[in-house]
Amino acid sequence: MGSERHAGDEDIGLLEEGIRSYLKATTAITAFEREIQSRCREVLESQIDEYSSALMPPEPLAAKEIADFAAPAWDKFDPLYRWVGAAIEGKHYKPTISWWGTYCGLEWEAEACYVGVAEWIGGPRIKSEQLFEQMRNLKVVQEFDEQKGAGLYQFQKYVGICQRIKPEEAASLDKELERLMQKWIGLWNKIGGMEAIFK
Repeated sequence: MGSERHAGDEDIGLLEEGIRSYLKATTAITAFEREIQSRCREVLESQIDEYSSALMPPEPLAAKEIADFAAPAWDKFDPLYRWVGAAIEGKHYKPTISWWGTYCGLEWEAEACYVGVAEWIGGPRIKSEQLFEQMRNLKVVQEFDEQKGAGLYQFQKYVGICQRIKPEEAASLDKELERLMQKWIGLWNKIGGMEAIFK
């Protein structure tokens, strides 16, 4: 009987370990996220003019609009999902697009991590579906393949491209982001910009 664990033992262990390591762990996570955001921001900033020219939005995109991004918020933390990077959010291109955002970053789903570039297209979901179909029909980038962990995808109102990345490939993070960003710009160039899709 003396070796039995009580229901509260795990909670006590968690509290004891938390008191010992909370500040170190929180500092490490914050520093890690800031480093990822900094690298993503640099990639997005370095290609913002080329991206804006390909996208052809009603108003050109500007580097000063790029902000750090992390989701979900800590008060809604999901142990199976996290997205950290840089973004331009809250653009309104009415009447065709009620809300638009672009994202460049790392995305964790369960135990896998992906480098990716994506856009959120507000309004009817058909708009993101139309963009995905147009990009897929170009046959320049393959549709997402679970085995390869890479490709073009559409999820809810997101359309993007991603590539699974391993911890030992962290040194090539910037290059992978740049490569995906160039692919994304290339897709928009071939389509002919927003006006060609969102009429």
